Amino acid sequence: MMEISAPSLLAVTTGLLGSAWASGAMASLTITGIPAAKAFPETAAQTWAIIFAKGLLTIPPTAVSAGLLYGYAAWDASGRPNGQQSYFTTAAFLSAGVVPFTLIFLNDTNIKLQAVADGVSVLSEASVLALADKWGSLNLIRSLLPLSATLVAGYGLLKELGL
Repeated sequence: MMEISAPSLLAVTTGLLGSAWASGAMASLTITGIPAAKAFPETAAQTWAIIFAKGLLTIPPTAVSAGLLYGYAAWDASGRPNGQQSYFTTAAFLSAGVVPFTLIFLNDTNIKLQAVADGVSVLSEASVLALADKWGSLNLIRSLLPLSATLVAGYGLLKELGL
């Protein structure tokens, strides 16, 4: 028996689209962007900076928005006896978790690569490529946060729908 309200259903389905997209977009930066940047070592930092700037404009806002939508669904589910509040709360934190993950694990690498891209710092090509690899690995791990949010919220939605 379906107990989920129409606004919550809309929030969860929109959140599913947002967190799934954010995960895929984030992963694609590593899978395609980093190899492209490394193909030209002398401009790898500048290419990374372009990729980073483009991703920054869309991916974190989408992941955080999905987290807020899941948060609304969690709040709404708290008023129902069989509401799946814990799934939606978990999904909210996972999706929005890309921001603290970035600040904790990627910020130092971001600063170093951006400094090279801006000409403020000079590093060897090998060092720049190593930083790009490190960024790519951490970014790929980070992409698992919104992917996990999608899976958890999707499972919660299926339970809400009685499937």
